[in-house]
Amino acid sequence: MKRLVRVALAAAIALVALSAAAVIAGVVFLRSTLPRTHGRARLPGLAAPVSVWRDRWGVPTIRASSMPDAMMALGYVHASDRLWQMEMRRRGALGRLSEIFGPDAVDADFEQRGYDLESLARKDLAAATEGVRRAVLAYAAGVNGYLRSHTFRLPPEFLILRFRPEPWRPEDSFAFARLMLLKLSVSERAELDRYDHFLRLGAPRALALMHCEPNAPADLIRPELPEYFRAAAPLHARSRSARPLSDPQPAPGSNCWAICGSMAASGSPILANDPHLGIEQPSVWYEAGILAPGLELRGLTLAGLPGVVIGRNRHIAWGITAHQADDQDLYIERLDGSSPPKYLEGDRWIPAVARVVSVKVRGATPVNRVLLRTSRGPLMPPDPGSLHPAMSIEAAALEGGNPIPAFWEICQTRDSRGLLEALRGYSSTTLNFTYADDAGAVGFKTAGFVPRRRAGDGRLPVPGWTGAYGWDGRIPSDQLPGRSYDRGSAEGIVVTANNFLLDQDSPTYAGEWAPSFRADRIAERLRQRRNWTVEAMGSVQSDVLSGMARRMVAAVQRIVAGRPQGASLPPQVARPLEVLGGWDGNMLRRGPSRLLEELTRELVERVTGDEARSAGGGTLVGPFGLLRLLEDPAGSDWFDDVSTPRRESSFEIVSAALASAYRRVVTQCGEDPARWDWGQVHQASFQHLLGPPTHLARWFDLGPVGMPGDNQTVNAQAYLVGSPFRIVHIPSARVLFDLADPDHALSVLPTGQSGHPLSPHYGDQLSMWAAGEYHPAPLTEAAARAVAVETLILTP
Repeated sequence: MKRLVRVALAAAIALVALSAAAVIAGVVFLRSTLPRTHGRARLPGLAAPVSVWRDRWGVPTIRASSMPDAMMALGYVHASDRLWQMEMRRRGALGRLSEIFGPDAVDADFEQRGYDLESLARKDLAAATEGVRRAVLAYAAGVNGYLRSHTFRLPPEFLILRFRPEPWRPEDSFAFARLMLLKLSVSERAELDRYDHFLRLGAPRALALMHCEPNAPADLIRPELPEYFRAAAPLHARSRSARPLSDPQPAPGSNCWAICGSMAASGSPILANDPHLGIEQPSVWYEAGILAPGLELRGLTLAGLPGVVIGRNRHIAWGITAHQADDQDLYIERLDGSSPPKYLEGDRWIPAVARVVSVKVRGATPVNRVLLRTSRGPLMPPDPGSLHPAMSIEAAALEGGNPIPAFWEICQTRDSRGLLEALRGYSSTTLNFTYADDAGAVGFKTAGFVPRRRAGDGRLPVPGWTGAYGWDGRIPSDQLPGRSYDRGSAEGIVVTANNFLLDQDSPTYAGEWAPSFRADRIAERLRQRRNWTVEAMGSVQSDVLSGMARRMVAAVQRIVAGRPQGASLPPQVARPLEVLGGWDGNMLRRGPSRLLEELTRELVERVTGDEARSAGGGTLVGPFGLLRLLEDPAGSDWFDDVSTPRRESSFEIVSAALASAYRRVVTQCGEDPARWDWGQVHQASFQHLLGPPTHLARWFDLGPVGMPGDNQTVNAQAYLVGSPFRIVHIPSARVLFDLADPDHALSVLPTGQSGHPLSPHYGDQLSMWAAGEYHPAPLTEAAARAVAVETLILTP
C-alpha cells in the first residue's frame, strides 16, 4: 500500500512538474513573439542602416538617411508593435473578417463590401503623386520585411486563431484611410434615428425631438416630408414588432486649440489636441518620431498608414477635430420586382449595377450575395427588423479623394501658408485643422467634402425616385470656415470642439454639431491667464467642469420652483435639490456628480421612456436632448405618462425622479455627498477583440478605470444612457506642443504603445492618462537619443 502511495505521489509530482514545464515553455515561447527593440535586425531593401531609439514608454524615434528608408522603418516598427491591429483594420476595410471569425461576421463583411473600398483604393494608388507612391510603397515594404523575418514568431492573436497574415499591399493603406474617415462621419446614423422617430412616433413628436438637437434650425418642415410620410405610413402599424430604437450615440468628437505667443510664457504659440474616439485596445494611435532629410516629424501615427496624422515638424504643429458637417445622405429607393432590380428615377426605371460577391467564411462554405448600386451610391437592401426600406447612400468618404496625399503634404509643409495650400487637396470627410507655426501664426481651417445639395438639407432620408435630390459637387474649400491670427495679435485664441463654426460669411449647410459646452469652457479657461506653458495647458485638457450639468440643475430648480402654490417638498426631494443647488458643476470622481447623473438617467426614463416603449423600446434622447425638454416644459406633453389615465405635470415627474435618484445613491454610497462615487459606475474598460466573453480577457483586457467627467466636459468621458454609465468615447490621445522649442512637447495614450499583451508597454500609460499626466515627446535627434533606453539598428 505504501509503495502504491509513493508511486502515486511520484506520478503526481511528475505531472505537476510537466505542467509547470509546459507553462514555462509556453511563456518562453510567447515572449519570443515580442519584437526585438535593441541590437541589430535585417530589413532588406534599405539603402542604408536606420536607427530606432525607443524611450522608456516604448515610443520610437526613427533616424534614416532618406525618406523611403524612414517609411520602411515606420512600417517595420508599426508591424512589430501593432501587427494584429493592422490586420483587423485591413480586414475591416475590405470586408474579410469572416475568414477568421466565421459566420458571425458575414453580414458586416457584406455591408463593408458594398462600399467597395478595394476598388477605390486601387484608383487612389493609381492617382497618387510620385512622392506619395514612394512613401506608401516603402511603408508596405517595411511591413512585409517584418512579416518575412517573423514568420514563426507572430503575435499571440494569430496563434490563437491559427492563421497567418498576408503580405501588406499599398492599397491596404489607402483602403484603411477611407474606412477611418467613413467611420468618423455620424450623419447616416443620425438620419436613420430621425427616420425611426417619424416612423414610430409620428411627425409631431419626431419634429419635437429634432428641435432638441444642438443648433437645430427654426424651420424643420422640409419639402420632402409629405412624400416621405406617405411612404412611411403603411409601416407604422408594425412598429411594435420592430427592433428597439437604438440608443442615442455620443458622436465622436475632439478638442483642439491654439494660443498666440502673447499668451504663452515662451512667447511662441502653443497647440493642444485630444481627439475623442471609441475605446480600442490596443490604442487607436501610435506615437513616433521620424527624422530624415526633408522630414522631421513627431506625433500621432495610425498603424497602417505612412506619416504623422496629428503632430508637428520643425516649423509647424497641427491638430484635427471632426467638423461634423452632414456629409452623408440616404435616399429611399423604389425597386421593381426584377432580378437584379431596377430603381425608379423620375419617369425611368434604371437597372441597378449588380456584382456577385463571395465572402469566405471560416468553418463554413463561402457565402455569395448580389450587391447593388444606384447612381447615388451603394444600395442597402430593405431591413424588416428595423422597418427600413431599401436605401442608397452617398458619402463624402466615398465620393471625395483619399486623405493620404493631403496629410503627406502637411507633414512636409514649413508654415501656415503651406498647410492651408495642402488642405486644398483634402476632399474627404470634413475636418477642422488647427495650426500654429514658429513664425507666430495660429488659426484653424475647415477642409473636406461638404456637398452642394439640389434640395433639402440632408437631415432626413429623402425619396430618390423623384430626381429632385442629390449632390451637385461640393462647396469650394475657400468658402468653408476658417480664422487666423498673426504674431502681433494681443489675444489670439482658436478653439474647435465639434461645435457650430459657421459665420455670416459661410454658406449654409447642415451638420451634426456638438453643443458648445466644451468650446466655451476651453475659451473661458484660456482667458484666465496669459503665461501659459504646455505643462499648465494639460490642466485644461483634464477640466471636468460641466456647463451642461449646471444648466440641468438650473432647469430642475425652475421646474420645482414652479410647483403648484402650497405644494410642499418632502425631504427626499428637498435634500437632493439642496445638494445640487450648492454644487459647482465639477464632474469629479466623488461628490454630487453621481447624483446628477443618476437623476439624468431617471429623467430620461420618466420623461421619454413611455413614448419609447410604445414605439418598440429603446431610448429616445441623450443628456442634451433631455436638457432641451427640461428647459422648455411649458405646454409639453412629454412629461405626461401615456401609460396612465391621468395627466402628470413636469413638477410631479421631476420630483419623483429626484427622490428615486437620491434613494439609489444613498443606498449604494451613504448619505454623505463627499462619498458619492461617480467613478464607481462611470468606468472605461479597454477590451481587446479577443477578450470578452472568453477566458482570454484576463490577458488581453485592461481596466475598468473609474473616470470623472461627462459627455460634455473638456475631459469628455461619454457614456450611453441606455447602458448606464458605460463609457464609450474617450480622449484617444492627448498632445501639447510649444512652438518655441521642438523638444518642448507632451503626450499620452490611454493604454500604451504595444499591442502585445506581454509587452511592458501594453498598458503602462493607462494610469497616467486617467490622472491627466503626460510623458515628454521630443522631436530632435539629440533629445530623442538623450531619453532613449533601447536602440535597434535596422540594416539592409
